[in-house]
Amino acid sequence: MIYSNTAVSLRNKLKAIELTESQLILQLHNDMLVYSWQDLMCPPRLDKTPFSHSLQIVLEASDEVYTYRFATTSDCQSNLDKFWCNVHKSYLLQTTDKIEKLLKNSFLSVRKWFAIQEKVAELATGWLTRSLVCKLTPDVSMALATLSELKSWTSKDLEEFKNSFIEFQMAEHKEFFDALEQHPLTFAQQKACIIQDDRQLLLAGAGTGKTSVITAKFKYLLHTNQAKAQNVLILAYGSDACDELQARLNTKEQVMTFHGLGKHIISEVEGTHPKISELATNTQMKTAFILDTLQALYSEPAFQQLFNGFINRNLAFKFNGELQAFLGSSHRHKFVQLIISLVSLYKQAHALDKLKTIESQFADDLIIIRYFLTEYHLYLENENSIDFDDMIIRAMQYVVNGQFKPSWKYILVDEFQDISPIRAELVKSLLARFTGSQLFAVGDDWQSIYRFNGGDIRYTTEFAKHFGHATTTQLDKTFRYSQSLLDLSAEFICANPQQLTKSIQAFSSCSLPAVKEVKYSEIMQGISEALGYIANQAPVNASVLILARNHASLLDKQTLQAIQSHYQQLSITQMTFHAAKGKEADYALLVGLENKSLPSRVKTAPILEALLPEAERFKYAEERRLFYVALTRAKKQLVLVVPEQSPSEFVAELNY
Repeated sequence: MIYSNTAVSLRNKLKAIELTESQLILQLHNDMLVYSWQDLMCPPRLDKTPFSHSLQIVLEASDEVYTYRFATTSDCQSNLDKFWCNVHKSYLLQTTDKIEKLLKNSFLSVRKWFAIQEKVAELATGWLTRSLVCKLTPDVSMALATLSELKSWTSKDLEEFKNSFIEFQMAEHKEFFDALEQHPLTFAQQKACIIQDDRQLLLAGAGTGKTSVITAKFKYLLHTNQAKAQNVLILAYGSDACDELQARLNTKEQVMTFHGLGKHIISEVEGTHPKISELATNTQMKTAFILDTLQALYSEPAFQQLFNGFINRNLAFKFNGELQAFLGSSHRHKFVQLIISLVSLYKQAHALDKLKTIESQFADDLIIIRYFLTEYHLYLENENSIDFDDMIIRAMQYVVNGQFKPSWKYILVDEFQDISPIRAELVKSLLARFTGSQLFAVGDDWQSIYRFNGGDIRYTTEFAKHFGHATTTQLDKTFRYSQSLLDLSAEFICANPQQLTKSIQAFSSCSLPAVKEVKYSEIMQGISEALGYIANQAPVNASVLILARNHASLLDKQTLQAIQSHYQQLSITQMTFHAAKGKEADYALLVGLENKSLPSRVKTAPILEALLPEAERFKYAEERRLFYVALTRAKKQLVLVVPEQSPSEFVAELNY
């Protein structure tokens, strides 16, 4: 098919246009230009000018636009469109069909949506920049309608589509979800299972059933054939949580602690299980090692001078050089604990190449740490053993170096709010080594209480910043306590504006007031009155947790035994706020609520502060979260044993 140029002049090079099934041919006065339809980004366009037309051609391989003056018959544009469409429609139909199947059969993750947007933008350039004047087949018309709709989607449309998909999957798998737990999963719990984004954060609250979601997520992946068991890894923070998840899933293969994961990776690479040093598991041995090392090092004059300054700076203790007097003082225990923490954090910071930022300011203190670290490493080498930090660090290095190739596409992490930088890097390295990997992080920033051990709340509050674009949802029902206690504790914790806002409702109600306050002038009188109050209203075998900020505020063993003997109808245990994380009882009885004890005002050693994750600006931020943990342990009622003089400012802040 040939169209002659009726506007040929000496200044116009184009004589005619020839159209074939595969090519567009421009016949010039002294040459011929041949363009494959496949190479044209969009159909050639004839734009009307005062005396003729302007023919524009856009090549696929460049952004250049070629323009020729041309005058021809009225059906030329229609045929230009038709020939171009005939060549490009196959790709259009295949691509839109793939997009539609993707939208129908899987959750629209952030990565998938970006990929769809990229394809839509590519197709739209050729197909939607103007109305085509040729006759379109029904399948092409439908594909263009799909393309046009996707191009116009707003964030609201996207959210509505995702919600429709989630609701469809809930209906499709209703029997499965209803049979998973003793009670059917809530809407929010089911939603968390169905969402399959590359990076997904589920915000939990105290008693909201996060363990149920983790087990349900695992089973849902298998039930819907999205994964096989060997492709899923579940990471628990502690051994108790790990044991519970293993029991509920009836598997030990897919559930590990981080240390268990490190051991597994090392074993796979080295072909044998690493030996864990007794210093890592025996506190008495480690204490003895540090004190023996100190006495041996103290014979060196260079060490003595550095050590004296180290103690004065970091223990707020006027050390006069008398080592034996120091070892006989109460500061000995603080020193041992400090060195244990510093050696661990130093190793982690070194592995992450983060020591440079503090080298100049803490040069002398870092030398002291290296003295102990050198002796410690020699001890481990002689034992041919490693410690728990080595397990994480060495495992991470094996993954980064490609010596370990993970088989886990799906990584589910519990208690994510307590993850440390070194553990976060291990998770990132595993994700990077598996194409299309997914991270499902479950955490509660309101209960992030382990900064002293390296936990960094920002991995939760700034999740997308550290792990990439993500879908964030939250569990919205607590099954533990009443709405009144929920409101009281939520108001307290959210006084810190940096805590993520959550909308949570209580699943059940309770006729008892959220809080019972018992004031005292003498502590044992207060505790006895509080336990008497509980015993008078509680059923037989009601559980009671006595909680305090620190061990010093708890009852001694003999007193606790006497109380348990007196109140035999109650099951009484006691522990610190930290130890109570994850625990619950019918009644929580809080003691040690003096202003001198809560919040803790113990200052962190400067060198330790430098090695820990950056502190929050809000006053007592972590102490507030720790108190929130204590407030949310009671299923029936919270009992506060409050001194008449100088009660904690936290107690004074509670609205009950």
